[in-house]
Amino acid sequence: MKIDYKINENGKEYVGIYLKDNNELQIRLPIGYRYNEEEKGEKEKKEFKQDIKKLMKLIANKTKIGSNEENLSSDFCFISAIKVLENYLQYGLYRQTQKEIKKNEKGKVNWRKTLNSQKLLYNNKIIYRDVYVNKTNYFAEKEIQEIQKYCLSNISKVIGFIWNFSFSYFNINYSNTEMLKLLKKELKETNQDIKIEILNNLIDFIANTNFEKLNKGNIFIKYKEFQYIWEELVDSIGIKGEEKKKYYPKARYYYLEGKAYKSNIRLQFPDTIVNREDLKYIYVLDAKYYPEDSLPEEYSIFKQVRYGQHVSKIKQKKVINAFILPKKLNNKNIEISIFGKLLDSVTESELNSYEKIYVVYVDTRNFIAKPKEVMQEMIKKLTDCYEKYSM
Repeated sequence: MKIDYKINENGKEYVGIYLKDNNELQIRLPIGYRYNEEEKGEKEKKEFKQDIKKLMKLIANKTKIGSNEENLSSDFCFISAIKVLENYLQYGLYRQTQKEIKKNEKGKVNWRKTLNSQKLLYNNKIIYRDVYVNKTNYFAEKEIQEIQKYCLSNISKVIGFIWNFSFSYFNINYSNTEMLKLLKKELKETNQDIKIEILNNLIDFIANTNFEKLNKGNIFIKYKEFQYIWEELVDSIGIKGEEKKKYYPKARYYYLEGKAYKSNIRLQFPDTIVNREDLKYIYVLDAKYYPEDSLPEEYSIFKQVRYGQHVSKIKQKKVINAFILPKKLNNKNIEISIFGKLLDSVTESELNSYEKIYVVYVDTRNFIAKPKEVMQEMIKKLTDCYEKYSM
C-alpha cells in the first residue's frame, strides 16, 4: 500500500488518516511535524511509527469524545482498533478455554463436582446418581475467532503500518448486528478478565466503525481544529479546575452613582497558568497553533499583558509571559527554541515582567511525543532566558 505524508502547512486542513479508494493511505500531519523522509535507519523508523501512534491516539480521543461536532470526523474506531490489535498480539486468537459443566452427558468426567454430588449405597458399593462432565463450546469459539479475524484484517488495512502488522483479508457472512449479538452472548457466559477485555474491545470496534466505507477504501480518522489539541498539550502541566478560576481577570458594569449593574460578562481566561512552590515565577502561557513564521496579532498581545498584570497583582509574584508556537526545528534533538521577546514601545527597563512576552517555538513532533517533559524543559529555559536578559 502506498503511504503519502503531507504537512498541514496553513493549519486549516484536517490532521489524521484517510484511506482512499485507490488503496492509498494519506497521513496528514500538523504544522511543523518532521516525518519519515528524514528517517534512515531501523531505529529511526521505529521511533517515527511510535510518534505517529501517539499523534493518532490524540486525534482518536478527540473524535470519540465529540463525534457529532462539525470539525470532528471518524468512521473508524481507532482506540478500540489498537486494543483489538494489541490483544491479538499478546494472546493470539480467542480461545474458549472456560469449560461448562454438564450433568449426565458424554465427556470427560469432572470428578470434584461428581464426588461432591448426591450418592447412593447399593450392595456395599457407592453409586453416584449424577455424573458431571466438562464441555467446551467449540462452535462459539469458532464464531468469535471469525469475527476477530474479520476485524483484524480491516484494522491491518488502516493502521497496520504503524505496528508492521499485516493480516490477510478475511470476510464473513454476519451483519454488524449479528456479530454484536454473538459477542454479547459470549460476554454474558464468561467471567475471565482477559476474555471480557477482548470481547468488549471487539464490541466497541464493531459498533463504532463504518465497515461499508472501510471496505470501499474511503474512510477517515481526522480532526480539523488541531489548535485545541495544541492548547491541551501546552496545558499538560498547567493548573486545572477550580484552582485555575482564581487567576481569571473579572470585570463588571456599574452605574455612575456606583451601584453595580446586574449583567453577565463572559469571562476571559489564559490558556495555561503554571504556579508551583518550587518555582520562582508564575508562567502565563498562550498556545498559538499558527503557520510557521506567523506571529500573534495585537489583540492577543494586549490580552496576554492584561492576564499577566492580573496574575501578578493577585499573587504578588513576578510573571513570565509567553506565546507557544509549533515549528519544525532544524535539529531533531532540540525541542525548544526561544525566538525572542515582544516589548511595548517604551524602553525595556521601564516595563514590568509581564509586559515582556517571549515567543517560544516548540518542535511539534517532540512535543506530541512527550508533552509534559517538553513543558518542564520550556519552563526552565524561560526562567534562564528571563534572568539572563532582564535582570
